[in-house]
Amino acid sequence: MTWLIERQGISPLENWAQSGGYLFATQGWARLLETLGASSGFAWSAKNELGFILPVFSKFSFRLGFLGFPQLALPCEVGIESVATAVLPRQWHLDLARLNADAQADLLNHPTSARHEVWIDDLPNWRPTGKRLKKDLAFARRKSSTQLRLVSGCPAPIVFHQLYSQTVRRNGGIARYGASYFQAITDLAHDNPLLQVFSVVDTNNLLVGAAVVARHGPRAYYLHGAVNNYAKSLGASDELLFRLIEHAQAWGCQKFSLMASPWDQTGLHRYKLKWGKTQALTKTWDIPLSSCGQALAMWTRLRGRHDRQRAASFLSGQ
Repeated sequence: MTWLIERQGISPLENWAQSGGYLFATQGWARLLETLGASSGFAWSAKNELGFILPVFSKFSFRLGFLGFPQLALPCEVGIESVATAVLPRQWHLDLARLNADAQADLLNHPTSARHEVWIDDLPNWRPTGKRLKKDLAFARRKSSTQLRLVSGCPAPIVFHQLYSQTVRRNGGIARYGASYFQAITDLAHDNPLLQVFSVVDTNNLLVGAAVVARHGPRAYYLHGAVNNYAKSLGASDELLFRLIEHAQAWGCQKFSLMASPWDQTGLHRYKLKWGKTQALTKTWDIPLSSCGQALAMWTRLRGRHDRQRAASFLSGQ
């Protein structure tokens, strides 16, 4: 497989990404990643009509490159290792290349780490099932009809960022995205129909919840969701996620990913399983490209040992 690697956008790649609905391979997505500190390159295989972006993050003199971000979503017949070997841009002087691949059903090929993910499979035929989900959605619709209002479109970026930060802190996490990132989300959703934001406002028209869904080929990804305590108590999280799934169905997607999460967030796992029944792994590989990268790869592999053990237990229990 022959790849063209460029620092600037590649016209056939952009045309393929836009026409095929591959958001994570577009120049717009690369511009969004600039708010996280990335400078991106672009990889394109004309023979296979396949491509992705290569965001590079630098800290001091260390350079970390990703093969696709947040995932390298490739057709199953395309070997991940062959892609990594072919496109690693050694002329960019990377220390470490990182590859995240979702929908993995095994622990082969020695990943650095692996985390639990949940999918809605056969998305076109998905309907709410299970007593708990049906009950929660009925509750959310009763409350939203009188106390909340769902709107399609982006809230003010600074307000969205504040809501996101509050939600993350409430759940004991770390807010990894700044206000400029949410400005970029707003701009990209305005310009590109492959990214959609839904918001929930209260009777005073104040933002109390928001969620983001992205299309990447036949898959849809639940990127972000945030609600305040008031909206959560009225079932806004369920109503928002249901609307994202409906929108993904309208896109014609075949699968809906609720994304990977840390193993110790058991409550989040249970919530996801209320929606999707297909479980898999998101696996991460770190590929060292320098002596400094070799040392870091050894450290990340040691750090990922707990994730690999949990992944092995999960697979053995299926």
